[in-house]
Amino acid sequence: MKSLEKLKTVNLARNMDPQAAVNNPEFNVQSVCIGLFNRIIIGTRSGSIYETSISDQNQAVRPGQVAEKAPIKKWMRCIDHETPRSVAMDMISSRTFALTAKGLFIVWDNATLDVIYSKNYHKAAHKVLSFKHSNRVLLVFESDLLVLDSNPETNTFDELPRYTTKTNQISDAKLDLEEKFLGVAMISATSPEVALYDTEGSFTKKLSLTAFKSALKYIDFSADSNYLLCEDLRGEVYPFEIPTQRHILAEGLDLKVEWLGEGLRSYP
Repeated sequence: MKSLEKLKTVNLARNMDPQAAVNNPEFNVQSVCIGLFNRIIIGTRSGSIYETSISDQNQAVRPGQVAEKAPIKKWMRCIDHETPRSVAMDMISSRTFALTAKGLFIVWDNATLDVIYSKNYHKAAHKVLSFKHSNRVLLVFESDLLVLDSNPETNTFDELPRYTTKTNQISDAKLDLEEKFLGVAMISATSPEVALYDTEGSFTKKLSLTAFKSALKYIDFSADSNYLLCEDLRGEVYPFEIPTQRHILAEGLDLKVEWLGEGLRSYP
């Protein structure tokens, strides 16, 4: 490095009064990062993240050049209350899905780490679940379920209305290994409930489990999809045998049963 001569100026506040731009956090640059492929990542005080290029590929940058015409792409706006709530990957681990607490759905390309899609649903969200046997993504909000068709070629995410389901307040949701069943733990108006849905073609309620002593915080499927385990806030577990739809005692459950998640994590 022979000198610190200015090569290029990037103006975020185009067609805006300079003084007004100074007083606007959206245009107050807080951080700058130089990335690969001639990219510059710019972060502002408002939480917005912008991307622009240093120059066209293989083109020299003239000293003093003002990049008025350089394309500036706004990636996303990261504000404190939009913290990630849940993360998942698609069926071939090529894309990462994230859902924030306030309903911002974001998709990254794992090869380039570029944001390739985002949509803000503007409502409280619980988790994102990625189907592993199809290009579908399940968004679990506070009291409804939404399924998207995640086309990997066009990176479009069309809603599938036949799967849209309204529920009571959700505390947890899980898919079984073969993705034939979706279990949803809810806080109903009268008592906690776990609904088991058939996922073929739409979400069709197969059975409803009740009579829990306190609110539920966790559910899990066995690897063979024969058992559904429910755990309440007090740490008490309730195993159910799915084929017979009956509750069984935890003491009588075969300890060799494999679970998709943590299974009997609170049971001694």
